Amino acid sequence: MLDVDREWQDILASTSASIDVVGLERQFDGSSVPTGVDQRVRPGEFVSIVGKSDCGKSTLLRLIAGLDAPTADSIEIDHQPVETAKGKLRIMFQEPRLLPWPASAETCW
Repeated sequence: MLDVDREWQDILASTSASIDVVGLERQFDGSSVPTGVDQRVRPGEFVSIVGKSDCGKSTLLRLIAGLDAPTADSIEIDHQPVETAKGKLRIMFQEPRLLPWPASAETCW
């Protein structure tokens, strides 16, 4: 974790959740994306997921958020199965999915 003062670490730890992923896998038409993911994120840690297009980054986030069902896994949020921890999870999609936002030019009169 970055070197920040103790008070800030306490705030992050009290408002964050731990994420434990063991052996995560999701199959699509015979191919697995992602496959065999093992990762632990402690409360307050900041994690970036990077990779080439179609390697499973968004799928990984959807699985952790409980929006998709894994083929093989163990996902826990604060030591609870992901299915029972949904109230602690948030996701921001890469593009607007619920509201058709107008283009910048359309907001000017």
